[in-house]
Amino acid sequence: MYTNEYKAMLIAATQVSDLLEQRLPELKHIGLPTWLLLRTLASDGAMTISQLAAQRGVSRQSVHKQAATLIKQGWIVSDLHPTDKRCKLLKLTNEGLDRVARLESAIDKQAIALARMVKDEDIEMALEPMLLIASVLRQSCK
Repeated sequence: MYTNEYKAMLIAATQVSDLLEQRLPELKHIGLPTWLLLRTLASDGAMTISQLAAQRGVSRQSVHKQAATLIKQGWIVSDLHPTDKRCKLLKLTNEGLDRVARLESAIDKQAIALARMVKDEDIEMALEPMLLIASVLRQSCK
């Protein structure tokens, strides 16, 4: 069992998330989970709360709370689903699309700076197990 190593990875992942939010003022105000929700809508288009929750591996309540905030900020809108009137589709507004573009640009700059400090092979070696753990955790939430 690698219990201590798993704990260390969770701590490191949390620290990376916190440090990214500190280094990116654009991200600091909305948080990493909200950026990931916006990014999902930007890449996949309009989605229901249930679809977003399933894709992100989080609860519907979490997505609903984030969506309510983003609707108030004018970054997303909620429209009636064309085939299921019980559901609403969330989609980015033009302001939301602009926000995602600015966040992506800031994150790209951060990634370029990080690439100058960490060897490609070290990133590749760290990425595979992180993606595997994320996938396992996402599956266990279903």
